[in-house]
Amino acid sequence: MSVAGRKFIVIGGAGFIGSHVVERLLQEKAAKVTVFDNFSSGRKWHLEHGRIQPRLRVMRGDVADLPVLANAMKGHDTVVHLASNPDIARAAKEPDIDFYHGTLLTQQVLEAMRHCGVKRLWYASGSGVYGERGEAAVAEDDGPFCPISTYGASKLAGEALIASYCAMFGMTANAFRFGNVVGARQTHGVGLDFLRRLRLEPERLRILGDGSQSKPYVHVSDAVSAMLLTDAKTEGGFAVFNVATADALRVEEIANNKASAAETKQAVQSLLDLVRAAETTPPGQKMDPNVKSVLNSAKVLQTKNRVVVTASIPDALLRAALTPVKTPPAAADAKPSAPPAAAKKPEKKKP
Repeated sequence: MSVAGRKFIVIGGAGFIGSHVVERLLQEKAAKVTVFDNFSSGRKWHLEHGRIQPRLRVMRGDVADLPVLANAMKGHDTVVHLASNPDIARAAKEPDIDFYHGTLLTQQVLEAMRHCGVKRLWYASGSGVYGERGEAAVAEDDGPFCPISTYGASKLAGEALIASYCAMFGMTANAFRFGNVVGARQTHGVGLDFLRRLRLEPERLRILGDGSQSKPYVHVSDAVSAMLLTDAKTEGGFAVFNVATADALRVEEIANNKASAAETKQAVQSLLDLVRAAETTPPGQKMDPNVKSVLNSAKVLQTKNRVVVTASIPDALLRAALTPVKTPPAAADAKPSAPPAAAKKPEKKKP
């Protein structure tokens, strides 16, 4: 099924992956693309590429508000559901966040689809549904599924809900179990974490665990291509796809990689570009202290001839570092986004 001529609503479309999905849908001649986002982690400047497109509409709203969501969804034929808790580590202090900001939101999306008669869904799941499998490759049906995080559990629960709605209400859906997606406009990840820690301790890099954790990396452009390809190749029911590369990288490899003087200069500049994707402060306003620390830490790396990202790592991660990042444009209405509210059970409403 071609993207051209279809009407999409991208929930969480101002975020990292969402903004790339929106950009690609516009390139592929979608008739209409609506971004529905509460901008708790998404950014307006992520959507600058489509600001002059009459086919793009941006709506501020919360998925927890079912009537508002259903109203925004009317008139579309495909939903892209990317909304979830962006801070996986936050669950250590707020264990219910992935239920209220993950599983429950998926239920809201499905209910809005049912009421509006929308039949097609793309769902961003994650490799966390498998739990800890080491470096062994896994197929989509390789059980048992034993998540070791509430984030992974929430994604697995979301898949189960979607499968049931497809069977009961005639919907069709593709779920994408993403590996670690990297690229322009990225706001979190191991590379950025290392930079923040090096800012505090330039001579020592602290690694959580023993460093043997192994993860595959996939570039965001490849992830989006996978979504479009599988949509074109599948027609009915519920289907699940792993979206990752065959190679994997251990955390200790990222920390221990060395580079030549020329590679160091290039890689540090690439890190600076990648870090700027995390900057959320509009021009003319005071920079967030955390963002400033990250930028300073990259300068520390340069002066000490130390680097985290090098040419010897998997292609996807290198491409992420080498991707030029557009500086957030000035905007009259630009204001720093408030941090996500503490997880709480939303009031149930009828559309």
